[in-house]
Amino acid sequence: MHEKASESGMAKELDLLLKEKTIYDIANQIKERIRNGDSFFFIYGCGCNARRVAEISQKCGANIDAFVIDDEYYTFDTFMNTDVIKYSDWISDYSDRKGFVWIGVNSLSEAERIRARLPVEYEYIHTMLPLEAYRATEFLDIDYLRENIDKFKRTYDILADAESKNVMYYYIKGCISGDAHEMINLPQSKQYFNSLVPLEMMKDIVIIDCGAYDGDSASDAINYFGKDTVNKIYSFEPDKENYSRMLTRIESDCDLKEKVVPCMNGVGIEKTTACFNSLDSGSSVSVDGDERIEIETIDNIFLNQRVDFIKMDIEGEEKNALLGGKDTIKNNNPILAICAYHKKEDLFELVSTIEEIVDDDVYNYYLRHHDISLNELVLYAIPKRYDTHER
Repeated sequence: MHEKASESGMAKELDLLLKEKTIYDIANQIKERIRNGDSFFFIYGCGCNARRVAEISQKCGANIDAFVIDDEYYTFDTFMNTDVIKYSDWISDYSDRKGFVWIGVNSLSEAERIRARLPVEYEYIHTMLPLEAYRATEFLDIDYLRENIDKFKRTYDILADAESKNVMYYYIKGCISGDAHEMINLPQSKQYFNSLVPLEMMKDIVIIDCGAYDGDSASDAINYFGKDTVNKIYSFEPDKENYSRMLTRIESDCDLKEKVVPCMNGVGIEKTTACFNSLDSGSSVSVDGDERIEIETIDNIFLNQRVDFIKMDIEGEEKNALLGGKDTIKNNNPILAICAYHKKEDLFELVSTIEEIVDDDVYNYYLRHHDISLNELVLYAIPKRYDTHER
């Protein structure tokens, strides 16, 4: 059992994670248990989580008998070359058997709903996976942790408080084991604008919001700082539908209309165009994207302006956007609130990227989690001149 980190806790605690039971161990145990042929193995669901669970199971040699799906979603009879059975038929034909059901959904509440309606004869497994597990062939698993343990340890040692160290520890544990319960039970706060961000020392602030979605974070900023404290919020959102919703929100709110400058661009390392996938809150730059968007850099727009706060939630482009704003960041040392869960290397590369831009004594680094899944992990770089949480 991991003992909660002290603020002086050493990164050797991360070595404990190398001994954790992993999602691959789960699949191997199922393989051994069904080897004699008298137990069944089903995966409940046919979405991204179910697909990834199936790939892990197949990689470990655990043969899947069928996928099970709610009756209302039963519109196809095969998935990944394996039979799909609707729930009512499965209950009728298999409820008196024995075996395993791996619940392939990422929502804890949805997994609990599914579990409550399934027969007690089966053993049930539910795992959560990091976002990248559904987007890439590799994600933050035990092998990646082992290969990069020294880099993860360095970030762990840099983090400025015990809460950040605990968040990092349990996030990595959740990624490699699929068990995110300890992670989501940690204390949570409002995303981006919370007690890490000082109120009393900030006046007339300029905010850059990269990945503005429908304008929700601009509303949160004004609610947190107060209308009179905010000068301007530059809200970058390249997705057409999200941008349209943001404009509607701005038009319906006098404070937003006065303070927000909407910008229909992505943010990156250079001024260019890029292919883009429009996926609501998960829209992202992609070589397979069927749309093209304009990419701008922070430095191109803000190099000679004062900037006090930069927020980024741009689906894995955070490092590039930081590099595209390096002079603005170096000149202003703004507060940074950067999403750190889109790529397996985010936990160490984002910190090292910021360190390349500014002097060593500029920032304290914090990690906070703001969701009931393995998403919404945010790295906060708080200038030491503001930081009231310094150890």
